[in-house]
Amino acid sequence: MLNTQTVKDRVTDMARDQLGPAMKAFGFRRRGRVFWRDGTDVCHVVTIAMNRFGTRDESKFDVRLGVFWHRVEAVLQNPSVGKMPPPEYRCTFRIDLGRTMPNLPKLWWKVTSTTDYATLGLEVLDDLQQYGLPWFEYRCQGPICDATWMYRL
Repeated sequence: MLNTQTVKDRVTDMARDQLGPAMKAFGFRRRGRVFWRDGTDVCHVVTIAMNRFGTRDESKFDVRLGVFWHRVEAVLQNPSVGKMPPPEYRCTFRIDLGRTMPNLPKLWWKVTSTTDYATLGLEVLDDLQQYGLPWFEYRCQGPICDATWMYRL
């Protein structure tokens, strides 16, 4: 029997099966290929974004990170205030996961119908744990947080 799933479907399954349990352990919720954890002051967003020019058998995706500061975005009248999860492109701070890595940035993960999605999911999870989660912490502490006093309502 032929596999009728597209690479987009398989990446969504990878998000659910390989990333989902670990991300849940870190306090994230999931909807499709979007993970988020909402706190009192900020919401962390992880979006697995498919390349819009891919085919059903071959494509690329990137992993986008966003930090949504509730008070700052309320002052800025961001239309995503109060809606969870906010889209990554409406976050206060955002970056591609590949750009948080110390060496050459990894901008895309290439996928085909023959890709080993279990192995790929573990690679993406490792990159999230090693670089993405520390980036979230950096964007939510120290001078950055201390500077938000000017945005308090």
